[in-house]
Amino acid sequence: MGDRPEYLVIPKFDKKEVPHWYPGHGRSFIDLSDVKIHSSCDPIEAAKRPTPPPGDENQCKDVTFEVLMFEDPGNRPWMDYWPEGDYCCTQSVVEAGGCSANGLNKLIIPTNLPGPFLRSTTVKSGSGSNLIEGASRHDISKSGIYVMIMAMCDETSLPVVIDGFIESIDPYGYVPADEFGSMPFNLSLSLMYLIVGIAWGVLCFWFSDQLMPLQFWITGVMMVAMIETTMLYFHFIDWNENGIPTTAVTVVALFFGALKRGVSRVLVMLVSLGYGVVRPSLGEEMNRVLYLGGSYFVLSFVYSLLTELTPSTHSVTESDYDAVSLIVFLLALVDTTFYVWIFTSINNLMTSLAARKQGVKYVLYRNFRTVLLFMLFFTCGWVAYSSVLFLNDSGGANENWRMRWTIDALWELIYFVIFVSIAVLWAPSNNAQRYAYSIELTQLEDDEEFNAAGDAVKQEDNGEDRGLDEEYGGRLQDEKDPFQGTGALDLNMATTKKA
Repeated sequence: MGDRPEYLVIPKFDKKEVPHWYPGHGRSFIDLSDVKIHSSCDPIEAAKRPTPPPGDENQCKDVTFEVLMFEDPGNRPWMDYWPEGDYCCTQSVVEAGGCSANGLNKLIIPTNLPGPFLRSTTVKSGSGSNLIEGASRHDISKSGIYVMIMAMCDETSLPVVIDGFIESIDPYGYVPADEFGSMPFNLSLSLMYLIVGIAWGVLCFWFSDQLMPLQFWITGVMMVAMIETTMLYFHFIDWNENGIPTTAVTVVALFFGALKRGVSRVLVMLVSLGYGVVRPSLGEEMNRVLYLGGSYFVLSFVYSLLTELTPSTHSVTESDYDAVSLIVFLLALVDTTFYVWIFTSINNLMTSLAARKQGVKYVLYRNFRTVLLFMLFFTCGWVAYSSVLFLNDSGGANENWRMRWTIDALWELIYFVIFVSIAVLWAPSNNAQRYAYSIELTQLEDDEEFNAAGDAVKQEDNGEDRGLDEEYGGRLQDEKDPFQGTGALDLNMATTKKA
């Protein structure tokens, strides 16, 4: 088995499939004219190479550097064109009948290779740099994945240093073809957030004297989400026009993305604890929620920087894998803590509301719990969808390259739907504060879930309703009450009193 040479996989669109924008102007090609190859005669490197054959003692010699480009078949791994794994025609491969002696020390080009584009250059020993010889631009006439193999097949030759860059442009610009869909998607998503933000702002202005603290948190998350999607759109526009995304724009987009994820978890946690509707204050729990959200933000931002800003020329080391793995583990730990705390809190809150016969608030939080369950359902669907695309591509086939951008897009769309649902449930209204800090007479006597939750609390007291208040409809003192001492459902804070 031979060693697999260095290679690049480049997705490309033809001019018929996508719009013609600046700077692409309908052109689609891969250009190697700016790639330079430098000769190396380092004695240390020479000692690592195989011993040259007799009569060929001078290892600082001219060598042939080859670039082979072809279209990926899509329905199977491109490596299958070399079933034995022999990419170079070496002496041992010649003896085994894998290639002819005329092709010795050259790349093996299978006869069934689709649309091969071969360029080679002779690297002069001691010369400063060498350009790829011949026409180095390959025009794309068919959409697909293009594989570029770079190799020096002479086992006695010294290493070379590759410098410069490969220009790959599509009819719309420089954004990779498998990421093109992210550009219009982020534009659409930012406009959707803008529409929701305008509607939310109008409601906040109209009912400004009835705003609750929770609604300020929703406003904050909405503003962060609007900034993130806008910056992501500008990130792709900058990338598309210049070929290389500006680091500052990318970092700002990653920062607001991590901030959105952290603040969103804090928001859901506050809602699950009843903040602003059942509990006017969370006391020390607020600090714990903020610490947990801050930890998630820091870990998420560091993870984004490590995975998105690592130069393509950087060789990934074992320590890099260890660092990323540690951050992923910590992120999963923080996320698990959030999920367990959220569902435990929402269940405790609903049980307490049912025991106190607070039907309207109970229905509100039951709807919120339904939203969370739908989130879990859609998340499982997203994981399954992502796994199908990933497992298909990880085998070497690239049938779904056009759909790769939808993995992140689908997750962002799920997040948008969940966030808008929360905003609708807690939208500003004319009687928001009265509703939040008032006690009601229930109208859910026929609701089986509501009655079952209330009866469960009674059964803990052996059927005795101790400490009931006629107006309050529940116990005023409860040693197991998760809201004891927090001001939750405090009659002294209620704005609606019995006449």
